[in-house]
Amino acid sequence: MQRRSFGCMIAWICAVLIMAGCATTRTTRPGVQRNRRNGLDLESLRREQERERQAVEVYAGRLERSNLLLNQVNALMGQINAEFSKGAPAVKAFLDQRLIPSFERYLGALQQIPTHTETIRGLHKQILQAHTRLYLALRNLSRDLSDNNFHDKLRHYRATQQASVESEKDYREKLTTYFRIHGVDVN
Repeated sequence: MQRRSFGCMIAWICAVLIMAGCATTRTTRPGVQRNRRNGLDLESLRREQERERQAVEVYAGRLERSNLLLNQVNALMGQINAEFSKGAPAVKAFLDQRLIPSFERYLGALQQIPTHTETIRGLHKQILQAHTRLYLALRNLSRDLSDNNFHDKLRHYRATQQASVESEKDYREKLTTYFRIHGVDVN
């Protein structure tokens, strides 16, 4: 008689522990384990991973389109070095008529890229801030540019450009790692 009551007590204690959430896992349906403490099951985790992978693919596709505009900006940035040798008026005209408008189109496209996860938002914010600082440095270089202040403004622009390049490199490395984790190819 004592054995039965002891067995019933054990069963009752187990039931209380399971209902109280003290048991770590149980099976809800065949093949699906549920963590009682945080309410997540493996199926939910798989769905969340799939949503994140899809968000990464969307981001990668939109980033690829904005990179076409970035390539145009980079081509113009390469041409600006030739303009530097022509003096302040030529640089100002090149900036105002060609480079700054191209950079504005690129930044507009970059701002429109959807960022559906916290990680993507953080990475995207990094590149957006770096390129916005570079854009503002170009605008500052162009503003009131004259032969008298050309070298000082150019020095400030180049310092900002160097910081932007380093931030972009860091962004690319983090993005490449993040894309690889989610099985998305990086071009």
